[in-house]
Amino acid sequence: MKITEKQQEQYLKNIRNHIPFSGKKKREFMEIISESVRNFIDENPDADINELHMSVGTPDEIADSFLSGLSASETEKQIMTARFIKIGAAFVTAAVVVSLSVLLFSDLRDSKIEKESVVTTVQCNVDENGAVSEKTVDKYKIILEN
Repeated sequence: MKITEKQQEQYLKNIRNHIPFSGKKKREFMEIISESVRNFIDENPDADINELHMSVGTPDEIADSFLSGLSASETEKQIMTARFIKIGAAFVTAAVVVSLSVLLFSDLRDSKIEKESVVTTVQCNVDENGAVSEKTVDKYKIILEN
């Protein structure tokens, strides 16, 4: 059965996923592999995915080929870069989680604080001499919630 466009894309995606590093060398390598795959399909239009694997290689074999072409210092640099990115992403994620937790806790705390007010009804009487006398009639406790 002929190799479909979807199979070709999946094949290249599997290769990219099997190479643990990123960067210019990986992009250049993937361009070469993509060109090889296109050439194979052009030259063998009726070939199936198994024939592609036999001719160009499986994703694992191609990834191994890429990794074996790197020097020890390049591999170490790629590993350190990947580690730095992972640690940075972990710190950013932790900072976001802590910030959201603080905001959520603060919002919940503020919404549970009750504000009390006491309303007092006072009756004022003025006698004929103009003297004012006050008498407390009622007191109400009001609780206001956010």
